[in-house]
Amino acid sequence: MAAKLIKEHNTNVLQSLEKGDMVEIKRSFSYSHWAVYVGDEKVINLTGDDNNWSSAFNTVVKLEDFWKVVDGCKCYQRYSKNKKMRFHLIEKVCLTKAAISIEEHNTRVLQSLGEGDLVEIDRGFYSHWAVYAGGEMVIHLTSDYNNESSAFSNYGSVLTTCGDPFDKAYVKLEEFSKVVKGDKSFKNNSKDTKMR
Repeated sequence: MAAKLIKEHNTNVLQSLEKGDMVEIKRSFSYSHWAVYVGDEKVINLTGDDNNWSSAFNTVVKLEDFWKVVDGCKCYQRYSKNKKMRFHLIEKVCLTKAAISIEEHNTRVLQSLGEGDLVEIDRGFYSHWAVYAGGEMVIHLTSDYNNESSAFSNYGSVLTTCGDPFDKAYVKLEEFSKVVKGDKSFKNNSKDTKMR
């Protein structure tokens, strides 16, 4: 009975939606998922790349069916009367329609790299840097992953790189994909003003 009432409610919401309206999808009492309605029963939303809305990792922007995204949860129309907000959201929709997954993005970055190019890897709170060496290989500063326990031998000298503790840093030649680790990378030669 409850599922039928939710479906009727969501049908009414869908019929009232206009392009650019935000859709709030109540997943629980403490969490709402959000999407932008783009017409033809389609929404753009940020979701897990494994088609699981609860996945917190490897998220991508997707154009998906309204009913698939709502997934039996109650939804609400938001910002429908706010023309300024709607214009802003439609502008964002145009930008996000062109969004690609991080893996596709990194593949394109890799294809654009030439020997000596600087690669910036966005780790969230900091950027990790590498130099492209050709053959899908990069040179970067890293810790000794094979001897992590040595990092704790002298706590006063412990540092971190790539989120790993270490007491010695190493310059390594490694595969681009291994260093990027699923984070978004960029070709960034802005710091390289003289020559390679």
